[in-house]
Amino acid sequence: MLNILIALISVGYIASKASKFSLPAPSIFASTENIALLICVFLLLPLNWLSEALKWKFLLGRIEKITLLLALKSVLAGLTFGLLTPARVGEIIGRPMFLAKKNFAKGTFAATAGSIAQFSVTLILGFLALAFYSIYFPKKVLISQSFSTTTISILALFLALCVILGYFNIQLIFKIVEKISFLKKIIKPAKVLADYTKKELSVVLSISFFRYLIFGTQFLLLLILLDVPLPLYFAVAGIALTYLVSTLIPVATFAEIGIRSSAAVFFLSGFSQSNEIAIAMATASVWLINVAIPALIGAFIWIFPKKNL
Repeated sequence: MLNILIALISVGYIASKASKFSLPAPSIFASTENIALLICVFLLLPLNWLSEALKWKFLLGRIEKITLLLALKSVLAGLTFGLLTPARVGEIIGRPMFLAKKNFAKGTFAATAGSIAQFSVTLILGFLALAFYSIYFPKKVLISQSFSTTTISILALFLALCVILGYFNIQLIFKIVEKISFLKKIIKPAKVLADYTKKELSVVLSISFFRYLIFGTQFLLLLILLDVPLPLYFAVAGIALTYLVSTLIPVATFAEIGIRSSAAVFFLSGFSQSNEIAIAMATASVWLINVAIPALIGAFIWIFPKKNL
C-alpha cells in the first residue's frame, strides 16, 4: 500500500509541474538540425541513469552483489521517492529499500557516498566556473566593494581545492559519527564510508564527473535548440554556475525548478540580449527529461517491484 501511495503522489507531483511548462513552438522542429539535437538529448537520458546505476553497483561491491538491472531499478525508484523530500534527500533512503533488509543501513551510507561524490563534482566545477565568470562578468559576482574579482577568483579556486581534499577524506564522517554518543547505534553501518579506498573514491568521482558531463551537454544542446546565442565557453561556465547555485540552496523539491531557472537566467543572460524565456524553457526541459520521465518509470517500479524493466 505504501508503495502505491509513493507512486501516486510522485506521479501527481510530476503532472502538476509538467502542466505549467511552456513548450517550444512546433515550428522549431521544422529544422532537421533541431530534430537531431533533440534526439541526441534523449539518447543521453539512458546513458545518464545507467552511469548512476553503475556507480551505485560499484559502491555496493562490499555490501551486496547486485546486477546492473537491479541497480538501475533501485536508482530510479530512489529518484521517485526523492521527489517527495527536500533537496531529494529521499533518494538515499529509497535506493537501499531494494537490498536485503540486513544491508539497508549500510546501503544508506553507500548511497550517501555516491551523493557526496556527485555533490563534490558540482562544487568543484561550479567554483572553477565562478573563478572564470568573475573575470569576465565581475558585476554579477561582486558581493561587496571590499572584494576584488581577483580575490573572488582565488577564493573560488581555494574552495575547489578544499572540496577535492575533503572528498578524499570522506572517512572523517565516520570518525565524527564515532565520537557522538547518540549516534553510536549507526557506527557499524557508517563504517562503510571509512572502508572506501582512495582508488575506489577516484572511480566514483570519475563516474560522477562523466554523469555531470552528460546532463551538462543536454543543457547545452537544449540551449542551442532553443536558439539562445551564447559562446561555448560562456555557456559552459553559466551552466556550471547554475548547477552550483541550485545545489547549494536547500529547497523543497517543488521549488527546485524555479531556483534553477532563475539561476540559469541570471548567469546565461549576461552575455547579450539572450532570450530569457528560452533559457528558462531549456532549464525546465532538462528537468522534464532527466528527472520527470525517469521518475515516472520509478513510480511503475514502486507499484510492481518484482517486474523487470
